[in-house]
Amino acid sequence: MFSNKFGARRTFSMALLGGFLTVSAMSSSGCAHRAALGGQGGLGQGSAQVTSVEMEPLTLEVSKGEGGPQIEAYDAPTLFEEGGQHMDGDRFAEAAASYERLIVNFPDSPYVPPATFNAALCYEGLGRYSDAAERYHRITEVFSGAKVAKEATMRLGAVDAELGRWPASIEVYESALRRTDLNLSERIEAMSRRALGLFEIGDLQVAESSFRETVAYYAAHKEEERLDSGFFVAMAQFYHAHIAHRRFRELPVRLPQKQLEQDIQAMSRQFLITQERYVDAIKLKDPTWASAAGFHVGALYRELYDSLIKAPLPPELDNDLKKIIYSEMLKGNLRNLLEKARGILEKNVEMAGRVGIKNGWIEKSTVQLDEISKLLAALDDQPVGPSVATPPGERRPPAPSNAAPRAPRQRQPESIAPSGTL
Repeated sequence: MFSNKFGARRTFSMALLGGFLTVSAMSSSGCAHRAALGGQGGLGQGSAQVTSVEMEPLTLEVSKGEGGPQIEAYDAPTLFEEGGQHMDGDRFAEAAASYERLIVNFPDSPYVPPATFNAALCYEGLGRYSDAAERYHRITEVFSGAKVAKEATMRLGAVDAELGRWPASIEVYESALRRTDLNLSERIEAMSRRALGLFEIGDLQVAESSFRETVAYYAAHKEEERLDSGFFVAMAQFYHAHIAHRRFRELPVRLPQKQLEQDIQAMSRQFLITQERYVDAIKLKDPTWASAAGFHVGALYRELYDSLIKAPLPPELDNDLKKIIYSEMLKGNLRNLLEKARGILEKNVEMAGRVGIKNGWIEKSTVQLDEISKLLAALDDQPVGPSVATPPGERRPPAPSNAAPRAPRQRQPESIAPSGTL
């Protein structure tokens, strides 16, 4: 078995000079045309004209097979199209192999930048995020003037996030935000993803400010340009609420009586801020974030229930009668909280059924509805005080994981002119 590989620049050239015609290496495919005409556009007497058509390099591979030498001829356009056909069939491994073959064999071809981009898309589809990141990074560094460079930058930040490389993701989106060619959708996404990175590294103060700025930027520009999708502005609003939710969870409930009153007032204020922000996320009507926000509002009410039912008993309750009266008054307030939580969760599940949403937040909402129904049924017999046990259930749901997927994979571009700027 042997293999010979060689490449030849395919050129079709004709020289008309003194009646002689020379033809070398002809091809019927390709694109970039160059012409130099003499006179007034014709072949004047005594004039010399050279017309050349320069094609993409052609590679021939010769291998020894059972029936004799086997010859395979291919060029960059052929491999690019082959990769595209594999991508259209979701055969990402085969598509990546075609694009990588193009990149290795035709490194100077103008097809290399889009082939590198498409290979990265394939690696995303295969879950090979490190390989995808490497190729997106190469585009941003080596082919920064290519048409695919902007999208490569956006996707690089996303795969860095998938890999948990939050500082790198933040840096990529800060770089993206310095570009002047981002449309509104791209800028909102970059702002929101940068803020998500800040949230993930624990810089909540700056993250909260960044999410708020993202929503404000959208509000200021929404009449000028239509978003491709409301996903990322809704994501920013959800996390703006979720940071407030985390602050609510951190609030203490302490004695003495004066301190207890101040703590409950602080908890009430933070509760209302958090609820309002979640409701604003729901109003943006993105199915993913509306369902997540709906579930977290229900969780917020449940957390307030737990905090109040386990609050320290005021020292003034120095006999059984006072304790009973306090308990009954508290349970009346708690019943209202649980009924509101149930109503919100029912609406969340109903909305999901109406628009066909099926995700983890709707499943959690259904489970939480059952828990709250049990709490309401048992409330009359529920003791109060810091030492009481409350029914089991998910108390403090985390923020969504893998919260911000990129747009669906799309081959870029569908076709190119080899002589153009890619």
